[in-house]
Amino acid sequence: MSKSGRSFWLFVFLSVLMTASLKGEPEEKEGRDLLLRTVKIAQALSGQKLAAGESFAKRAVLVGILDPSTVTGVERRQDAEIPTSFQLHQNFPNPFNPTTDIQYDLAAESEVSLIVYNLLGQEVATLVQERQPAGAYTVSWNGRDVSGREVPSGIYFYRIQAGTLSDVRKAVLLR
Repeated sequence: MSKSGRSFWLFVFLSVLMTASLKGEPEEKEGRDLLLRTVKIAQALSGQKLAAGESFAKRAVLVGILDPSTVTGVERRQDAEIPTSFQLHQNFPNPFNPTTDIQYDLAAESEVSLIVYNLLGQEVATLVQERQPAGAYTVSWNGRDVSGREVPSGIYFYRIQAGTLSDVRKAVLLR
């Protein structure tokens, strides 16, 4: 595991310890279902090259394992100049209900993944999984998981990986 990957999971683990008083662990069946969906995604996409302009999310929708209603939009902010550095901004509004915007800046073209995790480190939603040119971007998340179900109130982490760079921020959903 890479150093950034270890740092991310350490960050999640410490955050879980700090918020241990929160209730609402997912039931065992939900965890098993999430694992099965993850395996299904990996099987459906492994070894298959994405077509030009096709993202991971588009392929997952095509093979019927991702609900397209999870992400409400990814926009390149046209009013912004090309950023000079990589940056993940704090989501707004935060706390949020029912949607929030996540902004990030890419100084160079990169393979980008933006994934939302719960306090247990389980993947909740993949918001971005594609190559993007340098620019400033905004992604809207509607508080739904990969299956299109509303996620419960709580603390979530969103992690961006752009090439060798990564960052994590915390978002709070209040229903």
